Amino acid sequence: MKNFFNKIIAILEELNKTKNIVPKLTVLFAAVFLWAYIATIKNDKVRYKIPINFKNLSIKNIVSEVSKDTLIVTFEGKREKLKNIHINSVKAVVDLSQIDEGVLKEYPVRISRRDVPEGIKISQSSDFISVFVEKKSRKRVEVIPDITGVVSENFALLDVKIKPNFIYITGPSSQVSKIDYLYSEEINLDEESYSFAKDVSIVPVSSEKITLDETNVKVFIPIVKFDNLRKIKIPIKIKSINPNYEYELENKKITVYVQLFDDSDLTEDDVIASVDITSIKLAEIITEKNKIKKFKLPIKIIVGSKYSKNKIISNLPKEAMLKISLRE
Repeated sequence: MKNFFNKIIAILEELNKTKNIVPKLTVLFAAVFLWAYIATIKNDKVRYKIPINFKNLSIKNIVSEVSKDTLIVTFEGKREKLKNIHINSVKAVVDLSQIDEGVLKEYPVRISRRDVPEGIKISQSSDFISVFVEKKSRKRVEVIPDITGVVSENFALLDVKIKPNFIYITGPSSQVSKIDYLYSEEINLDEESYSFAKDVSIVPVSSEKITLDETNVKVFIPIVKFDNLRKIKIPIKIKSINPNYEYELENKKITVYVQLFDDSDLTEDDVIASVDITSIKLAEIITEKNKIKKFKLPIKIIVGSKYSKNKIISNLPKEAMLKISLRE
C-alpha cells in the first residue's frame, strides 16, 4: 500500500509540471478509486466480549458457580463485511441438558451464529468453562426490623410489627440453607415521640444467585408516652451454657422501659435480661467444628423483688440473636 501511494505521488509530481489539469484529475480520481477498492478487499479483525448463556437446564436446578461468565469472540474477514458485525451477531451457549449435579465439571461452549456474513471466520478465547450445578431450593425466612436509636424522654417503644414478617427466598441449596433470617434497612428512632409506619427495603443477601419474593416491607413503630418512665440499658446474659460450645450475641445489650410507681432508685443492677438455651439440643444440631448456627431466642426480663410495684412497659429488642458453634 505504501509503494502504491509513493507511485501515485511521483506521477502527480510529474503531471504538476504540465499546465493541463485533466490528466491530473484523472490520475487523482483513479488513485482514490483504487484506494477504496483495496480497502474493501483487505482482511481485518474485530473482537467482542460476550456473555455466556445456558440452555436446557432443569427448573429443579441452578448454576451456582462458573469459572467465567464471558468470553472473547474474534471475527476475521474482509473489512467491508466486518462493518456489519456487532456484539449480537453471535451467542455463546453452554448446553446443560446432561449435568453431574453437585460436581464442578467442564462443559463445551458453542458459538451460535446469528447474523454473520459468509466468509467471516470466528474464533473464541475459551472452548470450555467449569460449571457447578446444584439443586434449587425455596425457603420461608423471617424478616427482622433493624431498629436503632433511643426515643424521646418519657416515651417508650412498644411491640414493633412488620408486614410481611416472612418472605420466600430462592437459590442454590447450599446457599439458601445458610440463611435463617433477613433484616430490614436501619430505622433510627433517636428523639422520636410519635408512632409511625415506614416502608423500608430488605437488606440484600451477599449472593446474587439468591432472589427474594419481596424486596420491601412495612414496619409499624408504636411510640407511647408514659409518666415516671425510666430507660435502662443492660447486658443480656446467657443461661445454661455448655462449655463445649462458643456463644456470641449479635446485640449484647437491651433497652428496658420501666414505669415507676414509687420513689425507687431503680438502677441497671436491679434488672436482669437473659436468654435460656436449655431447650436447644446442641449435640444434634451442631456436629461440625467451624459451623455456626443462629438461634433467635426470647429475652426474659426480671426486676428485683423490692421493686415489684414497678411495671415493665417494653424492651428492645424482644428477642436476641445468638450464634453458637462447636468449640475447637
